[in-house]
Amino acid sequence: MSRNRLPDRFRRDDRGVSTTLGYILNLSVATLVITGLLVAGGDMVADQREQTTRSELRVIGQQLAADLVAADELAATMGGDGDDTLEIERQLPREVAGRTYSIELRNPGSDQPYLRLSATGTDISVRVELTLETPVVESSVNGEQILIRYANPDGDSTYELEVKNA
Repeated sequence: MSRNRLPDRFRRDDRGVSTTLGYILNLSVATLVITGLLVAGGDMVADQREQTTRSELRVIGQQLAADLVAADELAATMGGDGDDTLEIERQLPREVAGRTYSIELRNPGSDQPYLRLSATGTDISVRVELTLETPVVESSVNGEQILIRYANPDGDSTYELEVKNA
């Protein structure tokens, strides 16, 4: 027997291989499971954030719509002559789900006006329908301090509701 050759009984011994192979297989399975959980968890967090953003925008839109309806009803009790003005101030959150947002008061003409709230940097938006008797001025504002104003901006006989940042 030469010095560099192992005896046959040592060459066929594979007991150490099963321990190493088992360790590698366990590590591989654990890595796959953790990766799968991270991917699934990331998607779930993104979906939850989108739902939260949409829900918060809807609540803010409903609050602002209620204020616009209240201003519309108060405007109906005013004479609409002279320098009648009405202002309602509303403090809204600056952000929804960590994002700023914008509010648009739209007046499509023949249809009823509506509010469109959009989260900045996303395609998430919410539409809130309005039922108003008073004409509205189309405008776009950011969240936070909002002013709803009923006034006669042109000095003619047309009074309008407008929304602007205070």
